[in-house]
Amino acid sequence: MKTIVVGAGSVGYEITKQLIEEGKDVVLIEKDYNRAQNAINKLDCFVINKSASDLETLREAECDDAEIFISATESDEVNLIACSLARSQFNVPRIVARIRNLDYSRVMSEGKPFLGVDYVVTPEVEASRKILDDIRFGVVSDILHFEAKDIQMRNFSVEKESVFNNKRLFQLRSSLKIKFLISAILRENELIIPDGSTIIKEKDRLYIVADAESMEKIFLMEGKKVETIKKVLIAGCGQIGHTVAKFLIAKKIKLTIVDKDSALCEQLSEEMGNKALILCGDISEPSIFEEENLHKYDLVITATKNQELNLLTSIFAKNMGAKKVIALVGKSNYLTIASKLDIDATVSPKACAVDSILKYIRKGNIRTVHSIFDGRAEVIEYSIADDSPVNNLFLKQISLPSGSIIVAISRNGEGIVPDGNFQFQTDDDVIVLSSKESIAKIEKFFVAESVK
Repeated sequence: MKTIVVGAGSVGYEITKQLIEEGKDVVLIEKDYNRAQNAINKLDCFVINKSASDLETLREAECDDAEIFISATESDEVNLIACSLARSQFNVPRIVARIRNLDYSRVMSEGKPFLGVDYVVTPEVEASRKILDDIRFGVVSDILHFEAKDIQMRNFSVEKESVFNNKRLFQLRSSLKIKFLISAILRENELIIPDGSTIIKEKDRLYIVADAESMEKIFLMEGKKVETIKKVLIAGCGQIGHTVAKFLIAKKIKLTIVDKDSALCEQLSEEMGNKALILCGDISEPSIFEEENLHKYDLVITATKNQELNLLTSIFAKNMGAKKVIALVGKSNYLTIASKLDIDATVSPKACAVDSILKYIRKGNIRTVHSIFDGRAEVIEYSIADDSPVNNLFLKQISLPSGSIIVAISRNGEGIVPDGNFQFQTDDDVIVLSSKESIAKIEKFFVAESVK
């Protein structure tokens, strides 16, 4: 499968990197010289340092052989022109555009192709959805949410006093009396798929799969209480902050917004009236937060355009007594840093957009895709179709590739951690964790024959 990606910015670079790691044939087009050179030095693919809105560039990329065309530059207009050319001149079967303008996004989200675009992704919208998911589930950790609503995956770092510390997995399963599965462990930047004999160590980052009730019991044991969110402060009210704010107002949650843009604050005051308190000020000034008595807030969301400021402000807010904090970050190393700090949840617009694109370009019976460990692994949710290769087989009859594990199955609204005697059936939702290298092999088991 040949894929053409336009744009080597944060989203384009990441989607290219992940597709290459899966063994896909990728051509990357980037107009900016410095970004193109960076991609040439770091990515194992053909890079064209030209404009994608030029027909000759698309011919050089052999666009007529491509199955997927993804335009992910920071310009909506460039993306739409490139996509339109790919469809009209080369008839590429599937076309994806990154779109930031919500007016464009709404037109294309109605399900009808527009200017050759089959699927649109807006990083800010995807990030807003992630924040709202975190709020819905109490902001006790980052959460991976699935279409099978009875199952969720969460992660946390093991502290010295943790009930998990220095225990083997089989000991935990018998002693805790809770249904859960530790699907993966991140230990000193190494990804581990554990078995029953694996010993959990202090500072391990565990990725746990369970239903909502079991997950709440686990976090209570770890001293992480699910909070009812009644009072929220949003620092920075750009597109993401604005989207989240409108949702919170609709839920009648008491809301304070802080932003240093006086014109924006006036606009927000007119729009929201007495439904939110609007403060015009620089959140980097400690006096702003000190005057706001942060210990009275259930949640502080830092959503400015400055990632470093978001991290620092979140730490400061937590130290000042805020019960929960969510930080908006993008760089992979910042996500790693945040996981080691007292920050309850982090949201990356880039990662959210990449997950959305991967979900679309995968084969047809995939319901959700989440990239984890800086893109080194994915958690994929498959819906078993009548013609899926594993349908009616027992788990013990299939040999999964190394670096992969079935973490949970949902059947008729019930979450199941399967053993070897589990038999797959039509409409089961199967959640698989796989390293990037094993994804193509995993697809041979779960992708329906009708969409191959």
